[in-house]
Amino acid sequence: MTVYTAITYEDVFNDRFIEPFQELLRNEFHIKEFSMDTKFQERGSHWFNLTLEPDAHSSMRSSGQHREYNVKLKYYEFYKNERDRTWFKYMMEIGERLKRLIANNSNFTVQKDWVDHTGTWGETTITWSESEDTHCWFGMQIDIDYDPERAEEEVVDKLGIIDFDITFKIEEVY
Repeated sequence: MTVYTAITYEDVFNDRFIEPFQELLRNEFHIKEFSMDTKFQERGSHWFNLTLEPDAHSSMRSSGQHREYNVKLKYYEFYKNERDRTWFKYMMEIGERLKRLIANNSNFTVQKDWVDHTGTWGETTITWSESEDTHCWFGMQIDIDYDPERAEEEVVDKLGIIDFDITFKIEEVY
């Protein structure tokens, strides 16, 4: 009789990147919810929309793996007056603020409660910096477009958009 053992795994991308990333941005920009809409939907005066792209790259090794995940983060904000130098400067400050926020908080952690497959409760700290317990190393690349091409539904009067293409890089050693 063959006995199979259930595998255990961690959702590294969600638990160590997406959740802390959203929490960090919520705290900095005072935004309660992140939308994850595939099509544009107006959500107030300013908001972030996060969409996940397929894994960009994955390579298996004998004792680990390297994975890259892409996300598209869009920042939307309505402006009151005409788009001028002041408006573009403001939007560029948002982009630079986000990049600096990430750089300054590479060890940012969020407490998270969880339940394992046996029903046991636990608590863990999630982070996107190096993790000694699972031997993961993380990196990030951010590309910013301050005046992106718009989808038809995003052509809305007095709406500013910043488009962030973010690649999270994970090197995990088992």
